[in-house]
Amino acid sequence: MDDFESFLKSIDYSGLSEEQRRQARLNLEKSSHQLDRWDLITKALGELSVSWTHLDAAVDKLFQPLLNCTAEEVSCILVENVNARCSMLKRLIVVAKAPQDWQKWIFGLLDRISNEIGPMRNRLLHDALQVSDEGAYRIDKRPRLGRMRADQPISLSFNARHPVTIEDIHLLGDKMFTVSTALKIAQLSLSDWRKCGYFPQLDPLWLPASMETARCTFYRVSADELKRPLPPSNFEMG
Repeated sequence: MDDFESFLKSIDYSGLSEEQRRQARLNLEKSSHQLDRWDLITKALGELSVSWTHLDAAVDKLFQPLLNCTAEEVSCILVENVNARCSMLKRLIVVAKAPQDWQKWIFGLLDRISNEIGPMRNRLLHDALQVSDEGAYRIDKRPRLGRMRADQPISLSFNARHPVTIEDIHLLGDKMFTVSTALKIAQLSLSDWRKCGYFPQLDPLWLPASMETARCTFYRVSADELKRPLPPSNFEMG
């Protein structure tokens, strides 16, 4: 703000009327507020991109215990599309004869990626971003056919504007973190299964992670096993 005030003082207003000076200052202040909003939104989107890379990697790590092969061997068969990988994992879990509670839980986590988290991540990162006095918006350029009202003819719509807030982006990041952490538990449990030949008991405290909109921002770890997060008890929905 000090830099902005210095900038305002450096402007030559000579030749402008008092009203013109007032309007010029208002316009500059408006531009400054929009730039501040732009910076906050783009920073949050950058953090979201990093969170997605962790979630994407958590999906890949399920293949090694399911296929009982090395990370190098897994890397040779993986496809880039995350939905395709989620579908492959669901088939492998069935082939592994995982107990029904484990199967349902892991299916739910993978479905959240394909149906909830992935699509919204794509829209936030691939739609155009617009910042105005009213707030920030993403512009979905995809054309859609539909009716404004039941008695009207079908028409084409595109460039739909959807409001975006910092809270929206952070909320999606929390969901990514929640599913990533739960997939870590799934990976460790599948590794235990490969070692001992049976699936461990699924802790019911982890079940909410597979439910649509569930999120948890705080996870604890045991001093004896730092790599395995303890079951959370503070899931929120929404």
